[in-house]
Amino acid sequence: MVSINPAQSVDNSFQNYRLVAIKYRIYSAVLLVGLYFLWTYIDAILPEYEALNVTAATADETLMNLDKEISQARLDDSMVTSLSGKTADILTVVNSQTGCSILPKNISTNLNTIKSYMLLSDLESEKMKYDEKKILANINEFLLNDGRGGKYADITSISIGEKKQDKAKNNFIPITILMSVDYRGLSQILDAVENKINPDFPILYTIESINYDLVNDQQTQDVTMVLNAYYYK
Repeated sequence: MVSINPAQSVDNSFQNYRLVAIKYRIYSAVLLVGLYFLWTYIDAILPEYEALNVTAATADETLMNLDKEISQARLDDSMVTSLSGKTADILTVVNSQTGCSILPKNISTNLNTIKSYMLLSDLESEKMKYDEKKILANINEFLLNDGRGGKYADITSISIGEKKQDKAKNNFIPITILMSVDYRGLSQILDAVENKINPDFPILYTIESINYDLVNDQQTQDVTMVLNAYYYK
C-alpha cells in the first residue's frame, strides 16, 4: 500500500499552481510586449497610410477633372468649328431675338455660351495697360447708341480701373460710368450689356452694381453703373 503524506500533496499542488501562474505571467508579458510593438508599428505607418489614401483620392479627383476638361475641350472645339460661316446668322438671332430656327441645334441650344465666346476679346495694349479706344468705342457706339444718331444717356464721366482677377482667375477691368439717364434709356443699355453682340468692338461685360431709384423711374436720374469687362490674355 502506498501511503500519501497530506502535507506533501498540498505542497506539490501549491508548487504546480505557482508554475502555472508564472507561465501565465510570462505569456501575458510576451503578449503585452507583442501588442506594444504592433501598436508602435501601426502608429508609425498610419500617417503614411493616410497620406497614401489622400494621394490616391487626389489622383482620382485629378483624373476626373482631367476627363471633364478633355470632354469640355472636345465640346468647345466642336462648337467653335460649327460656328464657321454662321456668324452673321448668330448676330441676327442674338441681336434681334428672332429667327432661332435658322441655326443648327448644337448652336441654338448653346447660344449663351457662344455669345460669351464671341464677346470675349483681347483688351490688352502694347502701348497702354489696356485698349482704352476699344472700351470707349464699345460704350459710346454700342451701349449708348440709340440707333437714330442719338444717345440713351448723357455721360458725365467714364473711369477705367486697374486690371483684376476674380476667384476663378478670370481677368477683368472694372469700368465705372456716371450718366444722366431715364428708365427707358437705362433698360436699353442693360439689354445691350446682357443680351447683344457688337461685332465691331466686342466686349464681354458683367454688371457689378447700379444705383437707380425705381420709385422715381419716370424721371431722369444721375446713375452710377459699374461694369466688369472680361478679356483673355
